[in-house]
Amino acid sequence: MKQITLDELKVLQLELLKKITDYCESNNITYFLAYGTLLGAVRHKGYIPWDDDIDLIMPRSDYNRFLECFNGQVPNLVVAAPEIDPDYYAPYANVYDDRTLLVEDIVSHGKRDIGIKIDIFPLDYIPAEDLYDEMWNQSRADQSRLYVKTKKLSYCHGTEFIKLAVRKILLLFYSVKRIQKRHLRHIKDERYKSDGPMMDVVEFTYRRKMPLHESFYFPVSKISFEGYDFNAPNDYDKVLRNVYGDYMQLPPEEERVPKHCFRAYWK
Repeated sequence: MKQITLDELKVLQLELLKKITDYCESNNITYFLAYGTLLGAVRHKGYIPWDDDIDLIMPRSDYNRFLECFNGQVPNLVVAAPEIDPDYYAPYANVYDDRTLLVEDIVSHGKRDIGIKIDIFPLDYIPAEDLYDEMWNQSRADQSRLYVKTKKLSYCHGTEFIKLAVRKILLLFYSVKRIQKRHLRHIKDERYKSDGPMMDVVEFTYRRKMPLHESFYFPVSKISFEGYDFNAPNDYDKVLRNVYGDYMQLPPEEERVPKHCFRAYWK
């Protein structure tokens, strides 16, 4: 198989982004750029020079419609998510190019091959204050178990290897499917319905930042990324500051390296 360079990877990801967002626009599915992709659009008008992925966010209802309808609509693109494949390794969706193969150093993709991809995170209303800690603790526990199940022992060394091996043994009878079903049951709990603050699954589980009211996200605006216009949160400055702080400040030189560990190939 022929390995795909970082520059080629970015070109392919941009093509994926255009195809996915064209589909969303044609089918009235709301999305917006997220995380490093949104930061890159604001600060660099495109990719952060040392970044190597693209992230999107969709409100839960649009995310569900996308999962139900997308497969089979765009040649060579496939969506994978725990809602449609409980054995899938991530707690959110990926759309990938099935002509390619992505080999990640840290985590296993489980029973399916994944190609060059774009991550899509669902955005949910969070519960009232009295249930917030309960939801956060449950989500953290679910994702911690999922990470243990999917992290590769071959990536670890020394005491880290031993700790992960022990945790894998303790979770021997927890399948990825079981963990994913538990997680989906938690986030769909009727008690958690609200109509104000919102968070996506990554923001909620790993960062526990101050939740933002839906008015900071919607209605979506437009922003340029690599010469094309895509959706952005209504107040993207507030959204970025909530995640990164002073996001216009460049990180130290030594930190300007790709954060993900993978290799990509043409099949």
